[in-house]
Amino acid sequence: QNVGTSDYIVSSLKITAGSQEPIEIHSIRFYQNGTAADADLKNLELVVDGAAVATVAQPTSKYANFKFANPIVIAKGNNKDFDLRVDIAEGSSRTISMDIDKKADVVSKGQTFGFFRVPSYPNTTSPYFNANDTTIDKGSIAFSKGVLSSLNVSEGGTGVTLGAFKATVQGEPVQVTQFVIGA
Repeated sequence: QNVGTSDYIVSSLKITAGSQEPIEIHSIRFYQNGTAADADLKNLELVVDGAAVATVAQPTSKYANFKFANPIVIAKGNNKDFDLRVDIAEGSSRTISMDIDKKADVVSKGQTFGFFRVPSYPNTTSPYFNANDTTIDKGSIAFSKGVLSSLNVSEGGTGVTLGAFKATVQGEPVQVTQFVIGA
């Protein structure tokens, strides 16, 4: 994915309630197990049923902890999908892998009996849920036409701007060492 991509889904969980009782999901904590830095990801949103239920500005020490103001209830025998959307702000050539690192990273509670429960996971060791890796594309520089205040040049004028351009850099710092303009 390119730097500057918004609302990109980097991880999706399907949580299923057992047949005994409905469950409440109180929080979910993701661990950024890739090489991306905390500042590479911005505006993290956890989406359920098409609506954002919690947001985090950016990961802290590689963790994004989503605590719900009101628990997400899953009826017994049913499931819900939790999609993690992010804006990719930086991080050329780095990877993103938003995983569930510890069993207790999904905090759930049974509604009927009122006990907190440790969910079962697809993996038996950490990471217990391993999301697909996303690679952040290399940086880029793009040039576009700039705005000139005047298109007329008087004879004998000095210091007159003859052209303008705009450079947009994404992904990583760019150092321009030579710029050649031909006639």
